[in-house]
Amino acid sequence: GASSLRVGNTHTVTWNADGTMGTVKLLYDNGAGTFGTTVRTGVAASALSCCTAPAWTIPDEIPGAADNKVKLECEEKFSDLVTPKCDPAESGLFQIKGQLDLTSPDNGEVYYVGGSNIPINYTYRGNLGTIELRYDTSGGGYPNLIASVAYNDPDGPGGNPACAEGATCTYSWPVPGTAGTQYRVKILQFSDSTVSDASIGNFVIKGNVTV
Repeated sequence: GASSLRVGNTHTVTWNADGTMGTVKLLYDNGAGTFGTTVRTGVAASALSCCTAPAWTIPDEIPGAADNKVKLECEEKFSDLVTPKCDPAESGLFQIKGQLDLTSPDNGEVYYVGGSNIPINYTYRGNLGTIELRYDTSGGGYPNLIASVAYNDPDGPGGNPACAEGATCTYSWPVPGTAGTQYRVKILQFSDSTVSDASIGNFVIKGNVTV
């Protein structure tokens, strides 16, 4: 199986089969140790029509460990009506992770010291807990913390109304006081920094001179 799958994405479960065994059902274990969720039933499993289940939408279950798996069980029985026509088969362990997508600032924007705040726009999928917003001015290490935001904070990111999963969230960031041409922003899950997204290119902050 895959080492990690992302909440909201679709995944196609495939397998190999030999012989005629009718149909199978696909079951899911969310790490509890039991295959308590039925994902699909009536999936053709005989060798001549083998072997892909309809796409499965990855559920919002982020346990923090790679302890999820799926299992195939034959639905059809032999003539004794008790013995299934195949033995069950389990996948390897995999982990379910959330998603973050930063949409701005992303590349080429220009902002001014003392000017309007910078809107940091992003979407998320999954129960991510705390999200960190960070920025970098030169090397991509993102050492500077902008804010830590609970994805389900009742006050919402940046004091805006709470944003729903899949909707665009906005954090209003006051423009830093140092001009530069290599600013970038990164957003990441505090408990799992592999769930992240960052500006694809630099944006610019200029000084603001008035006469």
